[in-house]
Amino acid sequence: MYVAIFGAAGAVGAPTLAELRRRNHRVRLVGRSTDALVRLAAGDPGVDVVSADLSDRAAARRAAAGVDAIVYAVGIDYHKSALYPGLMRVTLEAARAEAVRELLLIGTVYPYGFAQTPRVAETHPRTPHTRKGGYRNEQLQLVLDAHDPEGLLTTALILPDFYGPGVEKSYAKALFDGAMDGSVATVVAPVDTPHEFIYIPDVAPVIVDLLERPAAFGTHYHLGGAGTISQRELGRLAYAAAGRDPKTLKLFPVPKWMFQLMGVGNAFMREIVEMTYLFEKPLILDDAKLHAALPHVHKTSFEDGVRATIAARQALSHV
Repeated sequence: MYVAIFGAAGAVGAPTLAELRRRNHRVRLVGRSTDALVRLAAGDPGVDVVSADLSDRAAARRAAAGVDAIVYAVGIDYHKSALYPGLMRVTLEAARAEAVRELLLIGTVYPYGFAQTPRVAETHPRTPHTRKGGYRNEQLQLVLDAHDPEGLLTTALILPDFYGPGVEKSYAKALFDGAMDGSVATVVAPVDTPHEFIYIPDVAPVIVDLLERPAAFGTHYHLGGAGTISQRELGRLAYAAAGRDPKTLKLFPVPKWMFQLMGVGNAFMREIVEMTYLFEKPLILDDAKLHAALPHVHKTSFEDGVRATIAARQALSHV
């Protein structure tokens, strides 16, 4: 199989590339930064690079040309979330024009809005109350509506917040930064609410398993983490993995009103305001449907995942 990873420079790109190559699939890395993609390809003859602005129809078709499947993992800055539906329309158009057989979207919990049940299954109502949730819901619906048994097969894999080696854009990042240098970690309040984080390397085998099972397409799936954990507990694990006393963990929980205040002059902070609900009331994914389709899904424990994440950071700091 020849698989293009759209948004390959993001968190999902590197582990998905490694898993695809481990199974001897050819890979195309697609993104806007050629240098980042070339570094990721690392000279592997089974990997090629296409620089593309996916808002450009010709560029999107060039990125999709000749591949069997697309993993769509394009991330956009919070203040540009309105672009998600349009970019997906262009990608779907390109996939159909280039006779791509499969498209898998990496999605988020934002379309569900507030959790109405203790665990959120794929049947949970999608009633987003945030702008970003609305845009991501529109994106998800475009993908699900595009499924054609005689043409393009589509699916989506919905993930909670994530962490892991090389992950820079995550609500957990400040906790790992604090563990590395002993600084205060600025986090979203409250810090003791159960939350779901997934170890990002666990996602790649699931992506490739789905790509190798065309019969699984035509619906969407959840992949939850290895249980729930609070930000405080995750920080303590990170401190211990970094060789620090967990009791010395220093947190600065930022309440919603403070994000609102900081957002007066900062677009990113302004956009965080509407997402604080995810830390106020748990939204925990039910992934029984995925386990029924893929019985051998592996989830790394928080202890092992945090140790590996800190070890990767320490190795990078030595370099």
